Amino acid sequence: MRFLDEILRIIPFIEEQEKEIEEASNRVVDVIKKGGIIHIFGAGHSHILCEEVFYRAGEFACINPIFDQGIMLHDGAIKSSFMERLEGYGKYILDRYDLRKGEILFIISYSGRNTLPIDIAIEGKKRGLFIIALTNTEYSKLFPSRHPSKKYLKDVADLVISIPGPIGDAVIELQKSKIKVGPVSTILSAIILHSIFINAMEKLDMEGIIPPIFISANIEGSEENNAKVIEKYKERIKSF
Repeated sequence: MRFLDEILRIIPFIEEQEKEIEEASNRVVDVIKKGGIIHIFGAGHSHILCEEVFYRAGEFACINPIFDQGIMLHDGAIKSSFMERLEGYGKYILDRYDLRKGEILFIISYSGRNTLPIDIAIEGKKRGLFIIALTNTEYSKLFPSRHPSKKYLKDVADLVISIPGPIGDAVIELQKSKIKVGPVSTILSAIILHSIFINAMEKLDMEGIIPPIFISANIEGSEENNAKVIEKYKERIKSF
């Protein structure tokens, strides 16, 4: 169970960022109370995190995943890597979405050095969004940015929460070949995102506000609740 042991070893480093997670939660609460929605973007394997919190039982119904076919692995893994390094593509992606000043855009990029997530952050800020980055800040100490500005995602974001995994993502070294295996960034990012959103739900609940949350479709009687929250946000969330 070496992999599980490593995950449990790393999780306390997330707990050390309680202040940042609290701030992110407070901003989510503020956006929801004003009737806004929460946007989320990730390229490569980071786009998994968009699906992790979208249309999910026990999660907010007001989460807008920013999906783009051109950067999804099923449409060509090598092409996805190329598109993630293509300058200017971020603006094209965001132009297709209803983004409003004062809302939040979460951007997940483990290395934080590729062009597309940085472009998305820059474009998002131009449109008045508050940028929250989930990224491993250690990469900036070892590798150059691939963005023309030479900035990293952490340099552009308004709030940074570090994904506390190792450089290269893998945590287990095979004894004979010394190859590293066992990527952890997806698991750790999911823990961070759910912590932020659940904290926000608890805050809304304590204020007497019923959070807009999906109930599992496999529970009888959930249809009415889910139809109601979809109706509220369907004009703005393209993926419904």
